[in-house]
Amino acid sequence: MTTATLSRSRKVPTSRQFDIREYVFEAIANTKIENLKKDNLFVVYLPQAKGCYGHGKTEAEALTDFREVFLDWALFRLEQGLSIPLF
Repeated sequence: MTTATLSRSRKVPTSRQFDIREYVFEAIANTKIENLKKDNLFVVYLPQAKGCYGHGKTEAEALTDFREVFLDWALFRLEQGLSIPLF
């Protein structure tokens, strides 16, 4: 049976249904948002996802950007057999 590696050294069989939309929703609930006023920019990041950021002129734009970047980041890591954070 093939497995996908998840953080905290847990392995989940890929035959078990994994809802990536629910996973991204949970990730967004754990994000941090910074308002860089001098640059007129919002930055969204998830401390557990190093190097994964979203940005925009509004908080909504930054969250949308982060969602797209984070989805690609998580799918890439799963495809490579790397861990992703659990929430």
